[in-house]
This record gives sequence, C-alpha cells and structure tokens, in this order.
Amino acid sequence: MGQLTFRLKKLYRGYFRGNSKEANDKNEPSPFLLPRHNQRENPNVVKIIRGNELGFGTTYMIDDVLTEGPNRNSKLIGRAQGMYSLASQHDLGLLMVVNFVFTDGKYNGNSLSMLGNDHVLENVREMPIVGGSGIFRLAKGYALAHTIWFDQKTGDAIVEYNVTVQHF
Repeated sequence: MGQLTFRLKKLYRGYFRGNSKEANDKNEPSPFLLPRHNQRENPNVVKIIRGNELGFGTTYMIDDVLTEGPNRNSKLIGRAQGMYSLASQHDLGLLMVVNFVFTDGKYNGNSLSMLGNDHVLENVREMPIVGGSGIFRLAKGYALAHTIWFDQKTGDAIVEYNVTVQHF
C-alpha cells in the first residue's frame, strides 16, 4: 500500500495549505495521504521505461489515491496522477511530475501540479507547485514530502505532503 498525506489550509485570501475542516478551523495543517499499490492486478504504478543497469532513466506512471489520513479506511479525496523517473546517476533522486486531482470535499474538481526533484532518502523533501486548475488556476508554491512508511520488498509507501500554494 502507498499513500500520500496532503495538508492544505487557508492562510490568507488566495493562500492555502491543508485539506480537512479541522485544519481550516484551527488554522493548522492536517494529513492527506496517497497509497501506492504495486499489486499485479490493477496496479496503480506501472513501469513505462526501463533505464540502464543501475536504474537511471527508469520511469513509472502513477494513478495513486489521495486520502485524508494514513489508514486504509481514510476518506478518499482524490488521485495523484503523473509519473516519476530515476533522474540521478549519483544518488536516489526522482523527477516527479504529478497532478493532485481532487475528487471530493472542498476542492472537488480542482487540481494542483507539482514538478520537481525528490531525494527520497532525505527526511523532508521540497518540490515546487507550478500550477493548477479551478480555484488553483495560476497556483505557485511548494510541497514538503515526508515518507511515513516504506516497504522495500513491494515498493509500497505512505508519503505525507504538506502543500503551501498561492493562487489568484
């Protein structure tokens, strides 16, 4: 299982960070998670390009779920759709190209776009938010990613994203 935790809360007019009602009421971020499953039937991560013998260039297409919390029973609020590639020959750095597509709740029908380098072995990684749709049109900002859980055997992970964006 892989999950993405997403935090989005309103800070000022046009500034957001977090997604739950509690976070917005208390002006604190709350979790929002993305499960990543590598099961054989109906996988939500698929290798689309095989890289060199060290993995450089290997690329995966993803369609992961976004949930409010890290548990399997957490409310589904959207999908993380895009791809990531092993983009470094010197360390474990991924090029992340991901759209966070909201399908429920306050941000239903809107999306955020993230494009950046994810050094997955670091505790907290920062990646830029480069755009969005709907209320997030012309969004800019950043996402802080933190891996909560990772299974080396299966590649399943739970990753929390704390996202701060400005939009018009």
